[in-house]
Amino acid sequence: MRAKKYWTCTADIVFVKRDKKYHDNRVCEDGAADLADLPEKTITCSNDAADAARELLGDLDVEGVVVLMLNNGNRLIGACRIALGINNQCAVYPRNIFTAALLSNAVSIILAHNHPSETTIPSESDWNMTKQIHAAGKILQIPLLDHLILAGDKIVSLRESPRWPA
Repeated sequence: MRAKKYWTCTADIVFVKRDKKYHDNRVCEDGAADLADLPEKTITCSNDAADAARELLGDLDVEGVVVLMLNNGNRLIGACRIALGINNQCAVYPRNIFTAALLSNAVSIILAHNHPSETTIPSESDWNMTKQIHAAGKILQIPLLDHLILAGDKIVSLRESPRWPA
């Protein structure tokens, strides 16, 4: 059985859902994977989300950030690599994350980024980005369900930390 096409954005910012295509040059970063046949799945834990995020991040030697878009049943309806940075930092803009979420009709999102150094300790910048995206999600009623750090084969869920925004 062939996998369904999901809302995915690539270097040319192509959102795909079923047979419709939308182009937007303002959302995603150059170099993202070609349209991904992401697994048709319900995200039930951080491992599920990490698997989907790794499809777009691959084995980058620089930091990259992905947003996973979910419907009201936590089914993956889209994914987008939002930004690429350098080996220890990446500029992320909430407007890009929520443009992708709004265009895909997401009910909630999960943010994920890699740490090429394979350190599992969230930086202060990671926490600041989480707080900013969490606050914007509350306003737009598209909640941030989790922010994952992918460090080699390890996964860190910021949601499980006491520092997670209220």
